[in-house]
Amino acid sequence: MTGSRFKGRLPIQPPASMGTILAGGSQGTLRYHVIQITYFANAQPPSDQSNIPIGDSRQNHSNERSMSLITWQEFENVDVRVGTITLVEDFPEARKPAYKITVDFGEELGLKRTSAQITVHYTKEELIGRQILGVVNFPPKQIGPIMSEFLLTGLYREDGSVILAVPDKAMPNGAKLG
Repeated sequence: MTGSRFKGRLPIQPPASMGTILAGGSQGTLRYHVIQITYFANAQPPSDQSNIPIGDSRQNHSNERSMSLITWQEFENVDVRVGTITLVEDFPEARKPAYKITVDFGEELGLKRTSAQITVHYTKEELIGRQILGVVNFPPKQIGPIMSEFLLTGLYREDGSVILAVPDKAMPNGAKLG
């Protein structure tokens, strides 16, 4: 649970279908911020930190990104779907090395395109046929010559490179995270 206010255990274990979702990635000149959603089952982090022992992971550290809690309804507004990468092309017009990516999100959503700066860890060939998680309810955004229609989710490494967020078992295209 990297980045959560409770670095060790959550005060109450979430059901298996809930937990933490990290979504992030860079597309052309647009850089999305990491979104973290944590289910706390009405638990509140301690407001008085004077009783927390020095070095305890529950202490706020000024150099950590501050995060606000969201409601379950706000989480439900983020439409994260499983899709399969069908086409990967070089994106030479991008400021940083990137690919143009087409993903099949199933019958309801169809094919959607985006760009992603994931060239450090992935070749075009190994991405074809790979299932990914994408946020599909952002409005379309022009990224250079491509219209980005979804956010390909991933996790940032310390060097700024991105590792894709993927389902660990095969899922039907269009399956919704929830």
